[in-house]
Amino acid sequence: ANEGAGEPLPMMDLSEACILAMGGMCGAADSGASKHNFGEVQQSKFSHLRSDAAQMACKTLTSVKNGTAALLPSVLIGALGESLVVPALRLTLAMARNGHFEIRAELARSGMIVPVCDILQHSLSSGEQYTFSVAVAIVKFCGPCLILDRSSNGSIAALQNCIQTLSCVLMMPESGGEDVNRRQTRLALKNEALRTLEALSSNEALHGSLIDVFPSLAEFLIQLDGSAEMGTDDMVCSALKTIRSIISLPSSSPSSSVAVEGMIFSLVKILNNSHCVEKVDNNRKREVSLELLHAIALGKSDGIANNDRGSSLLAHGVLESVASLLGEGTGLSAKMTHLGLDIVEFIVAGVESSSTTNPSTHFDNPSMGDAILRRFVEGMARQEPFLRALIATMIAKNDSKFTISPLYGTPLLLPLDPAEAESINLLFRIASILCSDVIGVGKESFFHAFLLKDLRGAADTVSLASCVFLGILNDEVDGICVPQQNPADRSFFLAVKLPMIRSVLLGALSSSLDECMASSDNVSRTHAETLIHEFHIPQLCLRFCGSKQVFQAAFDLYENVVLQLPTDVLADLLLADKSSLVALFDLVTGQNDTSAYNDYDGHSKQTFALTLGNLAKVGALSTAVERFGVRNNAIAALSAAMQG
Repeated sequence: ANEGAGEPLPMMDLSEACILAMGGMCGAADSGASKHNFGEVQQSKFSHLRSDAAQMACKTLTSVKNGTAALLPSVLIGALGESLVVPALRLTLAMARNGHFEIRAELARSGMIVPVCDILQHSLSSGEQYTFSVAVAIVKFCGPCLILDRSSNGSIAALQNCIQTLSCVLMMPESGGEDVNRRQTRLALKNEALRTLEALSSNEALHGSLIDVFPSLAEFLIQLDGSAEMGTDDMVCSALKTIRSIISLPSSSPSSSVAVEGMIFSLVKILNNSHCVEKVDNNRKREVSLELLHAIALGKSDGIANNDRGSSLLAHGVLESVASLLGEGTGLSAKMTHLGLDIVEFIVAGVESSSTTNPSTHFDNPSMGDAILRRFVEGMARQEPFLRALIATMIAKNDSKFTISPLYGTPLLLPLDPAEAESINLLFRIASILCSDVIGVGKESFFHAFLLKDLRGAADTVSLASCVFLGILNDEVDGICVPQQNPADRSFFLAVKLPMIRSVLLGALSSSLDECMASSDNVSRTHAETLIHEFHIPQLCLRFCGSKQVFQAAFDLYENVVLQLPTDVLADLLLADKSSLVALFDLVTGQNDTSAYNDYDGHSKQTFALTLGNLAKVGALSTAVERFGVRNNAIAALSAAMQG
């Protein structure tokens, strides 16, 4: 320029050109104005060059010399002219997008967060979508890098206001009569807001503000799941992941509690709607939904008080939704199955702790406890496929040589052996609740599921399931189903739950074995006889006949099945060990350690005495008496039989 001509230099144009050139070198030219992909890092063969350029540009624009402020914030607020704001904004995004973490942290420390957040809010209100998208992407990249200190107070406050703005974006109402392009644009804005909130959740300084957006997230999830727009499945997954990032943050806010309640409703709706369609997106939605419910259930969110979580999940239909999903089993991964079982187990634990039938717990409101129990029983009574899946899993874990028709369905897909053991423990606890139901709905539903009453020719399968379950319950000390933490729970288990379930299983075994033995099919008879030998059914009957609570069921099995065996076979089974022979003598003499004998009728005593007589007739009894050295027991039993 000719200074003598008095023509000023075009400084604004030169400055804009410089900023645009720097932006181009940093990769700003790759950001399409309508792609809504500003928040995504894209790798290419020039990425390392852009990273180097971003580092040099950042050093130039954020350096502080001689106490002067960094240049970048001044440009973004328009101090050098309004025409430089958008180019500077694009340059800032290019540096953040293509630079490494240290560059983003340096940008955040420069103070540019404040003007960027102001630009974000202004562009949203004025409808400048491109500028809004660029500003949101900058916040997404740089907001997580901001550290709370005295120099960053203004930036932290700006981010907190930005979070509220983004939550308002999520709450934008949807209108069915709108143009498709406008609806797609709004969905894109909401998606950008979601991803930014998810990124900001990694900054501890913003946790308090993020908790306050729970209501917006819950409402958005409800709106989104009901939308039929293309691409909303991806947005549902993104929303769920965002919520998963935020939900673990501690909060006692009443609004958060209400939002979590709404979120449970939304998650149940997502799970219920995903049953019918087989798509990858459905599995993604189901998995993240289960993760969120798992986080809520197991206390990773303080949105609901711990004592109320179980009843809240139950009231919102979580039990039915998750159990139905597990019972269906289609397309579920081992992780999803494990998450679902954990959720059901948490609800079961809540029912157990609130039940007035359990003296080891102290519940302040008995009527509420009964209501929770009834709600659980009614819900689980409708989940027969889930119950049968648990039973199938238990049978599959059994290492016996038996092969039967998979009438209970497909076993649950679980990751490791401990998870399989947990599923059996859960089956026992559910069965205990259902079978203790005084109105009978629970017991009837469990019987229907376990006995396969809707299927013909199921006796072989039911008999094996009964034997396997009884075998698992044999260990009363360290068994899978024995409570190990609370002595009171352990005592209640041994005194009430275990005898109750044993009686149920003995009854099922009696009816199923009786059907097998009476069958004209040699395969069924052979199956029954093999079960009797392998699981030592005669010895089992004698042991349980010594228990007052289990006596009737054990005696019915003994009379209906065991006594139908040939005497020589019965002799081989009963006289194989000393304990069985002594137990038989004690049942005749009434020398049991329990008071069960006081409730015997003459028929049962005569039945046991008749067994001894039959064994004596074939010469097996005397040999066993001599071999085991139990002559005194035999004399006492003979005397008691004669007096009877």
